[in-house]
Amino acid sequence: MTSATLADDLQSLADGLAADALIPGAVVGLVEADRLDWAVAGVRITGRDDLIERDDLWHLGSLTKSMTATVAARLVERGVIAWDDTAGVVLGRPDAPGAGATLEVLLTHRAGIAANPGMWRMINLPRDWSAESHHTDRQALADDVVSWPLAGNPGDFLYSNMGYMLAGQMLAVSAETSWEALIAAELFQPLGLNSPGFGPPGYLTSENQPWGHRAGLWGRLRAADPVTGPDNPPVFGPAGTVHMNAEDMLTYLRAHLMRDGRYLSAESWHVLQTPPDGTDYAMGWSRMTSGRLAHDGSNTFWLAVMGLDFEAGRAVFVAVNSGALDEIGPLLAEAGEAAFALP
Repeated sequence: MTSATLADDLQSLADGLAADALIPGAVVGLVEADRLDWAVAGVRITGRDDLIERDDLWHLGSLTKSMTATVAARLVERGVIAWDDTAGVVLGRPDAPGAGATLEVLLTHRAGIAANPGMWRMINLPRDWSAESHHTDRQALADDVVSWPLAGNPGDFLYSNMGYMLAGQMLAVSAETSWEALIAAELFQPLGLNSPGFGPPGYLTSENQPWGHRAGLWGRLRAADPVTGPDNPPVFGPAGTVHMNAEDMLTYLRAHLMRDGRYLSAESWHVLQTPPDGTDYAMGWSRMTSGRLAHDGSNTFWLAVMGLDFEAGRAVFVAVNSGALDEIGPLLAEAGEAAFALP
């Protein structure tokens, strides 16, 4: 159950975000063992009248990374893949520079894999979101990425979207399916999540959804029509292309918060949420100085943050349909802190 006071407090936080000129719409949500609620405010598209609705979809960006890692833990528990399996063996490239990267080091950003393709490669990656699977294109990119010279020393932290793409493709190849089908079967369906999809919200549906936004000339926001595919390429999927509504996102966070033993073993939750010695990044989660786990995500058109506070028994989700990161990032952080402090 959710108290009227909590609902009002969350609404006040969402209203405060949407009052900023660079934030068309916002959602602020909170989940505990026995209560879950969220509030939305603002509009779907700047300059128009369509209000954000409670069931609207939010692009998660790199919040997807913890989901890919969670799927990995499910497969490790069943023996489909092991944390120390290497990209070279799984992907059939044993002599490539990145061949020695294990699933574990890829998911903790310690493989030395470059963060992203170069500009020319990015421009030429396929961007058709209508396909059910991007397995073939992702395999081609994985073959390319594993052959790149390493950008960092193995063992050192280097945040890498391509490392997560490789990890996701290793999972898919090991399970003999696509990453899209795998995350649906191993995460969305078992947790009862009905809204998730991939890419810009609204791209594959006739229903109205919020659009992402970027700052244009003189700092004014420009809306990005989802039909134009404003997102990273679909092959980036394991690193950051999932969207879903707030209720489903909070349900996912509750599984992590409660370390749901029906879904994963205590050992697997520990592996997912514990950074390796000497580091502060686990698998899709950063450990903050406060002891909380948190992550943010953006495809430069949207911004989302999530956090887990095990001591307080509470998780928080905040998202906006704007990618003006430098200007609004602190506002989302403040809203998240305020949500953690609510009675």
